[in-house]
Amino acid sequence: MSETEPTQVLYVEDDPGLARLAQKRLKRAGYAVDLAYDGEEGLSMYAAGSYDVLAVDQTIPVHDGLEVLRILASRGPLPPTIVVTGTGDEKVAVEAMKLGAGDYIVKDVEGGYLDLLPTVIERVLRQRRLSEEKQQALGALQESEERFRGIYEESPIGIELYDSDGQLLDANRACLDIFGVSNLEEIKGFDLFEDPNLPGEVKERLRQRETVRYEVPFDFDKVRELKLYRTTRSGIAYLSVLITPLGTGRTDRGMAESRGDGGRGYLVQVQDVTERKRAEQSVEHHNRELAALNAVAQALSTSLELQDMLDAALSRTLDALERTGGLIALADERTDELVLFSHAGLPQALVERAEPNCLRGTLCDVTYQAGEPLGLEDLRQGAPVDADIVRASADIVRASVDRLLAAGLRSYVGTPIIHKDHTLGILCLFNTAPNPVSEHDLSLLTAIGQQIGVAVENTRLFRHVARGREVARTLLDTAEALSTTLRLDKLLERVLDELQRVVPYDVASISLLHDNWCRTVASRGPVHGPSADGFRSADGFRSAFADARSDFLLDERPSVQQVVREQAPVIIPDVHGMHLDAADGRHPTDAFCPHCAGPQSGTSVDGLESVRSWLGVPLIYKGKVIGVLTVNSQQPGTYDEEAARLASAFAHQVALAIENSRLYEQTRAQLREATTLRSVTAALSSTLDIGQLLPYVAHSLREILNSASAAIYTLDEAGNAIAVATDHATSTPPPHPPPPGTGGGKGGGGGGGGRRV
Repeated sequence: MSETEPTQVLYVEDDPGLARLAQKRLKRAGYAVDLAYDGEEGLSMYAAGSYDVLAVDQTIPVHDGLEVLRILASRGPLPPTIVVTGTGDEKVAVEAMKLGAGDYIVKDVEGGYLDLLPTVIERVLRQRRLSEEKQQALGALQESEERFRGIYEESPIGIELYDSDGQLLDANRACLDIFGVSNLEEIKGFDLFEDPNLPGEVKERLRQRETVRYEVPFDFDKVRELKLYRTTRSGIAYLSVLITPLGTGRTDRGMAESRGDGGRGYLVQVQDVTERKRAEQSVEHHNRELAALNAVAQALSTSLELQDMLDAALSRTLDALERTGGLIALADERTDELVLFSHAGLPQALVERAEPNCLRGTLCDVTYQAGEPLGLEDLRQGAPVDADIVRASADIVRASVDRLLAAGLRSYVGTPIIHKDHTLGILCLFNTAPNPVSEHDLSLLTAIGQQIGVAVENTRLFRHVARGREVARTLLDTAEALSTTLRLDKLLERVLDELQRVVPYDVASISLLHDNWCRTVASRGPVHGPSADGFRSADGFRSAFADARSDFLLDERPSVQQVVREQAPVIIPDVHGMHLDAADGRHPTDAFCPHCAGPQSGTSVDGLESVRSWLGVPLIYKGKVIGVLTVNSQQPGTYDEEAARLASAFAHQVALAIENSRLYEQTRAQLREATTLRSVTAALSSTLDIGQLLPYVAHSLREILNSASAAIYTLDEAGNAIAVATDHATSTPPPHPPPPGTGGGKGGGGGGGGRRV
């Protein structure tokens, strides 16, 4: 594939709609995409074409995804391959990786995996490139060795001849070039045993007349500093040296005698192997990078539990970069504060300080804000502080470094955890000794941070899908429950129970609005503690169930009043850190303090001393607020916009249920009134016996008006006095209706009997 041609992708997907969406998404990312709709077609197209990447869905006709991989693997090495699986198909993904797939991606119903697809393709291509670079580096090393062997055979190597005292007698042109010397006379008489680059062990073995072969980093700057001889070279060169004592054989004695050595001396053969050593170091770095990336990739693919995944990734990273300890912190999506998720090998005092989310002003926070890797070889030399980037003062950063030094840590390297140019968190490593940080280390750490970023985003996507299913299931269960009963008390309690599954709370309540006051009609919470809506009553705490129908004025509860006034949810992240605006009584939506000392204390609104976070949503029916649903928690920051959205969905169902229940009760009351009026009318037309008729009328009136008692009074002819003709109370047995055709007469019922009043 040339640099001007796009990457060729074969995507095997049996759903034409999803296949075309994937094709469009990848084309926008610069890829050329061909589509196949079953396993057999995919195998045929792959055999006939030339593709750089293969993406195959697991559930396709003819041959499923794993079977396609097995067939291709039997024919030769797989291309960079991605398997698209459904949620819960981790075993399929593991089997695919064993067959040689480069990666897998989880297909979600919202189609979010299509946005991740270009990133995953880029990663498997990068892995393949790294593997090819490794092979190329190995080939380059082999070619380098063959080239040096050719030089040795075709040209003289560097050769030096020393006398028995170690004084230089002669050297060939190759040797002079190696040491950067232009004229032999300039180095004649150089003492071999005074060479500072000659290891002490080698000198001792030479005095014992042993043959010695070794490689040494030769420091030409030291030669210049000590003025041993003039040289054109500088820096470090790696030399391969073979020193053979002379005088042990006829040939050696002849060579030495020809040089005036009397038959004893040393023959030195020198090769400059700097290029080979650098190639070896390059291969070593590539091998370490590949091994580390593979180890981290395996750790990230073993679980979809975020904690387990991050713990495993941190452990592999510490092993790969040989660091004492480290941590992984992810940014809170609401506050952007770093939250510690995983740590290993760190002093307990540092961990305890970081666990309450107090990472602001640390080196980890500095790296997170900068958005790029940072390496510090020795913390005793201080840390760079950019006032335009860091959220804390230079003094706070320096204090953080001092704490690291006090804990015995001496070096630091960190990199942002990034996904699609969005910084999700930070990966930080520490060592107990000063540790140089090379460009290779930073490059490797950056690649690991990107791997972790993709894995974190995959995990969040998986959780989002699972959460969506749970919410949908809960709302469905709630809707079914609301359709099974019209008893308001049972119905509202069931709603609060279902709400707990998706919006956790310590106390929850539902209150109905009556003009400028509310009545709490249902609640859930502890037996002892705050009142049902999360507020403290005037006489102290009371049970959430002790007064389920407690009444309160809206003026007494500004938070509830705000919900009713704005007809919208109100979120109080931290009650202890909030304040009321004197102008409009609003609560801030973000009440956290600007530093890590925790929320401010000493502030109380609506009596919210007993809880930390609060959420209220209106119950709206036909554009009118009929009540309020409130939840609260003893943990700060529990509720956000997502919780408000879910609670509003429940509130909508509650409002409909309440109105349905009201309509049902209203219909029942009208039916009861009609039935009672019909009975009274029938009684009035059936008899003229007042003694029988009036008690029945009083009893019927009490039932229609839902009152405790009813009485009928008569006025005398002069209009001066009234008398109780009959009365009826709740405890009085109901009278029988008068039998039809009863003769007229006067009488009193219920013990009234014409008593004067």
